[in-house]
Amino acid sequence: MLRRHFYVLCAFALLGLLGACAQNDGLTPAFGGRQPFTVDMAGEDGTRVSWQGYADGYRPGTAETMHLAIDNNTGQAWNGRFCVQLLEPMPSSVVIPLAKQEFSLKSDGGFALDVRVKLPADLTPGIHGLALVVHEPTGPIVDVIPVHVGEGEREPFQGEWPTEAALDTCPAPQIVLSY
Repeated sequence: MLRRHFYVLCAFALLGLLGACAQNDGLTPAFGGRQPFTVDMAGEDGTRVSWQGYADGYRPGTAETMHLAIDNNTGQAWNGRFCVQLLEPMPSSVVIPLAKQEFSLKSDGGFALDVRVKLPADLTPGIHGLALVVHEPTGPIVDVIPVHVGEGEREPFQGEWPTEAALDTCPAPQIVLSY
């Protein structure tokens, strides 16, 4: 009798382990959770930008928080700007500004902050591009993450993003000359 209970317990434990090890298909978040993304960009000149958020779960009219960290290891001061935007796929050139901020970093300086954005209430459900534009000492960089807005199945994105329009909407910071 004791041996039979042992086998039943082993069978339940094995089923539990198999369930815990089951692979997620990558399209549907496990247990209703959100799919996170992390982007790390390191320039040859010593700049580093790290950006974290979610690729799904966005709802029109709601607020979202992303994490951004910028480090200056260039040996010179860095007067920059970052912008967070939503893009519609090309051929559209629609850019929806969500956040922007100028910054000034000394050599070996940096910062990390949570960027809170409010999505427009009339945002169309479907795939959008969540863009980060950063003006570095050597020029601007643009990174776009496809994100899903609204309910329904998430489909892989196969198109292109209007990155030139994103750059136009986030101009370089003004240079202030001091004498």
